[in-house]
Amino acid sequence: MMGPYVNSTETTPDARERGRNRRSGNALGLPYRPQFGVTTAKALMDEIGSASVASVSRYIESSDGTEMYTGRPGTSNADFGLVPGEGYYVVMFTDVNYFIHGSHDASAVVVLNRGDGCVTSCNGTNFYSHPYHATATTAKALMDDIGSASVVSVSRYIRSSDISELYTGRVGTPHPNLSLTQGEAYVIVMNTTVNYVPSHK
Repeated sequence: MMGPYVNSTETTPDARERGRNRRSGNALGLPYRPQFGVTTAKALMDEIGSASVASVSRYIESSDGTEMYTGRPGTSNADFGLVPGEGYYVVMFTDVNYFIHGSHDASAVVVLNRGDGCVTSCNGTNFYSHPYHATATTAKALMDDIGSASVVSVSRYIRSSDISELYTGRVGTPHPNLSLTQGEAYVIVMNTTVNYVPSHK
């Protein structure tokens, strides 16, 4: 594999979750109930190994931008809390096999926003963490579970080419269905706000 990566595995009483790696960046999906106090960007960096992590970023829907935390002295980036159902972008200095510990909260509601109230642009983008034991195992199944009429697209980050792969489910489009990988976060673009409770096994 090329470049630094996080190879993540979530261990729960009844399942193991493997995450996929990406160039120096990783689209990381975390358990909705993390263990060992991993509830902030700093805590996530510390558990992975702060010397190996360049930054942790989250998507800010209201401004259509990102917020980054580096933990480096002299930087203005403040630590931020990790939110269940939210994906994060972790950039690495070195390769790390990272074991994530936690479990799923079956009652958690993930608000997938269309983009109402955005400061700059309202494009309906959401960076989503898919639960390890969700019934949806493909982008099409995820769209159907959310409500396909409300979803514009689902995309994943391709580490080897540093681009996104898109699935829309629309007839006549060239985009193939995508398999969902446990431990990976996905970008979901919505045309209607949905309070989503992922179906699970």
